[in-house]
Amino acid sequence: MVLVQDLASLMWAANLVTEFHTPQWVIGEPNVADRLVFDLDPGAPATVVECCEVALWLRERLAADGIETYAKTSGSKGLHLLAGVTPVPSERAVSYAKELAVEAEAALPGSSSTA
Repeated sequence: MVLVQDLASLMWAANLVTEFHTPQWVIGEPNVADRLVFDLDPGAPATVVECCEVALWLRERLAADGIETYAKTSGSKGLHLLAGVTPVPSERAVSYAKELAVEAEAALPGSSSTA
């Protein structure tokens, strides 16, 4: 039985049953992205530990580009790394995220390709 007695416990419990996916675009302008969301989920052979390692690498890499990130749990097992960006065309945001994924794979062999 779970006993919820504080805000942190309530947030943890709510996250187990409700996963909120926020849009990555400006309302009314679906082709303009104002955030990046990296969805890191464990899956064999990667565990949540490897997901966290990738998230830490991404946080440092994005900080080098002047972008601040925030982590949040997602569903029951993974995490999202969120970053607000100056509104840009969605294709540009997607391209940038893919470039970061390639960099992460090179920097973290065995971790980022499975997280």
